[in-house]
Amino acid sequence: MMDPNADMAGRHWDAVVIGAGPAGALAAREIARRGRSVLLVEKARFPRWKVCGACLGVAGVETLQRVGLGGLLGRIGARPVVRTRLVWRGRSVLVPMRGMVAVSRGALDAALVLAAREAGAHFVDQTHARVFGDGSVVVDDQTVPARSVVLAGGIRSAGRDGEAGAAVSKDAWIGLGVVAPLTGAGSLPDDELTMLVGRRGYLGRVVTEDGMANWAAAVDPAFVRSCGSPGEAMRAICDEAGLGVTAPGTGWVGTPALTRSTPAQRGRLYRVGDAAGYVEPITGEGMSWAMLGAAALAPVLDRALASDRHAGAWARTHAGLFRWRRARCRVVSRGLRSPLAMHAAMAALGAGRPARAAVVGRLIGGHA
Repeated sequence: MMDPNADMAGRHWDAVVIGAGPAGALAAREIARRGRSVLLVEKARFPRWKVCGACLGVAGVETLQRVGLGGLLGRIGARPVVRTRLVWRGRSVLVPMRGMVAVSRGALDAALVLAAREAGAHFVDQTHARVFGDGSVVVDDQTVPARSVVLAGGIRSAGRDGEAGAAVSKDAWIGLGVVAPLTGAGSLPDDELTMLVGRRGYLGRVVTEDGMANWAAAVDPAFVRSCGSPGEAMRAICDEAGLGVTAPGTGWVGTPALTRSTPAQRGRLYRVGDAAGYVEPITGEGMSWAMLGAAALAPVLDRALASDRHAGAWARTHAGLFRWRRARCRVVSRGLRSPLAMHAAMAALGAGRPARAAVVGRLIGGHA
């Protein structure tokens, strides 16, 4: 998907966006739509798979609609998720969902990159980019003139060692993910999100548009070590939950520690998506937050470029946009680790529809 006309070092760019996931690709599109010259750089070869829950919540769907990409999900075949099955200690509760879809990162990211290119952004993949303290950008050993840099490289670029204000939570869990054929999952429906909760981690399974089962987990790294392998840890969570589901035993890919904080702006360097900090997610939050941030960043950056003043407006906007959302996820992720909180949640979810709607709408990311 590389654009042969990018001419990275031969022109001055208003913005170099590093990372072509949902945050980077949508940010590149929205900045380019404002008439700015944009270079979008991705280190992997596209399309590619990444560890991800593969669920896009209501906020993400609505963001795509708001920026004029409402038909994108239908074109790539995103599957509606009509219910969530929450499983804990042998109990199973079904919760109706509305507005959430399941979509692979390979399909979604490729579609968003295409949208960015159609808006005028230039895209290069299989290309490494580095940002230095003075704000300069080096792409494949070429210094690229850039008026601003948008770092959207995901969780691995969040909280770099030595960066002022960056920190990793001391009790952060790690992420694990795998894509596998539809086997070992009993008779689980294809339009259902299944969440299996254990004492040391939780595991989600959903079917994406390509007909594959996407498994993603947040888990205590010490638990994985004690089990001997990621596959054994996931199977232990399945056994503890008690639904009779068997997770894949091999092929799991991990992430660094999940919950971390990073300043959203440092001069001409802007961060968006997971690169701007990460909180252990509830299903549908990760990609939705990436798109929310990308759409919000574009007008802020456009004004900064127009005035040539990068005075911290994005840091304030980002904090206002995500302060409550992050706090909510912290509460829920802690609740998933608490037997008392899980007992109360299962009781609420098993009660009448108003209670279910309140829990799902506020905590899980979909509307009942």
